[in-house]
Amino acid sequence: MSALPSGRLPASPLQTLLALAAVIVIAAGMKAAAGLLIPFLLAGFITVICLPALNGLKNRGLPGWLAISLILLVLLVGGYLLVVLLTASLDGFLSRLPRYEQRLELLLEELRPALVGMGMDDEWLEMPRLLEPGNIMALLGNLAGGIRVMLSHGLVVFLTVIFMLLEAHTLPDRIRSVARDPERTSKLLAGFVQDLYRYLGIKALTSLATGVLIGVWLWIFDVDFALLWGVLAFLLNFIPTIGSLVAAVPGILVALIQHGTGTAIWVLVGYVVVNQAIGSLLEPKILGDRLGLSALVVFISLVFWGWILGPVGMFLAVPLSMMLKIALASHPRTAPIARLVSSAPTRTRR
Repeated sequence: MSALPSGRLPASPLQTLLALAAVIVIAAGMKAAAGLLIPFLLAGFITVICLPALNGLKNRGLPGWLAISLILLVLLVGGYLLVVLLTASLDGFLSRLPRYEQRLELLLEELRPALVGMGMDDEWLEMPRLLEPGNIMALLGNLAGGIRVMLSHGLVVFLTVIFMLLEAHTLPDRIRSVARDPERTSKLLAGFVQDLYRYLGIKALTSLATGVLIGVWLWIFDVDFALLWGVLAFLLNFIPTIGSLVAAVPGILVALIQHGTGTAIWVLVGYVVVNQAIGSLLEPKILGDRLGLSALVVFISLVFWGWILGPVGMFLAVPLSMMLKIALASHPRTAPIARLVSSAPTRTRR
């Protein structure tokens, strides 16, 4: 059976229909098994992010077991401290939600005459029901709940990371051993892994920098639960554009409720500067257009993975879609599909 020419999509209607049917069946199965998939997906991304560090330690002469032990120790200590601090912050924030809602209602009532004086129709101010304090606080509670769900899988995720790290160095050899064309499979696998390492590694570092800078900025202005909003900025930075906008809402609102308009404006300035410097200048320069997704694909992935996996799926939406795109781009027959979902035209890898 002859292979399709590089750069062309399969034209058979039957193949297209079968592919769509397979996608529907897989999506339904993933939704049914969401509770089981979430910890394994989280563990998979943590493992991929840790693998470059593991390889670096091995290249310095450390035995494999010692390198894995050091990485696991860092994950265990860091994860434990993060869980303890975040759990306390989440409990405190959720307990204060009713108080924040009352304070926000008072602030909106105080701002209403000023907005009407600026030319806004008072009737128009009553229309957007989504801007009611109760709905805004419910949204913030759902975001916090998504973080709580991720924390609840901590033990399973950690144990899975252990086994994934132990198996990581043998997996490529096992894949080559069952491939029909080991040399070609090895080349495609190497390209896929390299791009995946590069994207997730750089994205994790830039997201960490975003979260740390936002958390420190909020702490300087004495905003409640600065650690929580810093972690939220870290997680949502994996979602281009949309994520940074959503992550800014809780910190700005809490600053407004707690300290007033002046502090809220300074907090807004901090969010804009950090996100522009890292998201709009640093990341595109490092990653390039080849490892980007179109805005439409980002939005669809948020809806799709959110429907499949719930709030955690929205945090993982873009990394999952990016992994799928890299996998498609690594094979000549599926490279055109990868170009369709890119933020800019890409060349097929040969």
